[in-house]
Amino acid sequence: MQIRIFAAAAVLSLGSVALAPAAAWAQNGEVEFHIEATATVAPDRASVPLTIQARGDTEAKAQAQLDQNEKALRQKLAGMGIKPSQISGPAVLTVGAQGEVQARSDVSACAATVDMSGDDPAFAAAAATAAAAAADAAGDSDCAKHYFGGTRVLVIEISDVTRSDALYQVGDEDTVQVGKATFSQSDPAAARRKARSDAISKARLDADGWAEAMGYRIIGIKRVSNTRPGVSLTGLFEFMGTMEGRGQAAQPSWFMASTSESVMIDFIAVPK
Repeated sequence: MQIRIFAAAAVLSLGSVALAPAAAWAQNGEVEFHIEATATVAPDRASVPLTIQARGDTEAKAQAQLDQNEKALRQKLAGMGIKPSQISGPAVLTVGAQGEVQARSDVSACAATVDMSGDDPAFAAAAATAAAAAADAAGDSDCAKHYFGGTRVLVIEISDVTRSDALYQVGDEDTVQVGKATFSQSDPAAARRKARSDAISKARLDADGWAEAMGYRIIGIKRVSNTRPGVSLTGLFEFMGTMEGRGQAAQPSWFMASTSESVMIDFIAVPK
């Protein structure tokens, strides 16, 4: 493969871009079309962690509530077309915080003013201690009442990454928290081959369009390069304007894990 850097006419490639035909007239009327194209292949694998939460007056009740919440979550996933084989876990099974039982007193029954609305285990433990101390001072035995918190994590594996955002619909403030999805290619080499083939196809389609518009037909290829074009000042301004136009539409969550390939091809064309 010959590598050539077109410094004079270089612009930032923003997909399939056709430049003006090169002034390369031959005696037989041949012209060259310099075409640049980029193709992107989305990742084909996404992993989304779902954290199930529950609480109960006793450790057993917290455990039972976890079972109930997990069952309800699996039913929701089944309704979305997620098969049991796509669900791994529970990867984590705890009652309490980080595997340790954390008890919190019922402050409303105590002679203490402590905000118990937070779910931070460290804060909860401190609040429980403060409430218990106040209860002891007031002789109030009701503050011996505790509850336990538990968590489980299920990991959902999907091959259609465009469906990953839909999993956020199963989230619930009290019972299910949806974590950040991670994306990958099951076969990176195959993804790169597909992106390369798609880029070449896009370049040929562009070349045929230019040739047809000028009454020409493509008869061959003079050179091919996989070197990404440089950035001219004009190209930079065009790129900034394009990105500004895209500002209102966010890239899909999987975009940074996609695979892209670029190609520059000089096609030879002759009059029809």
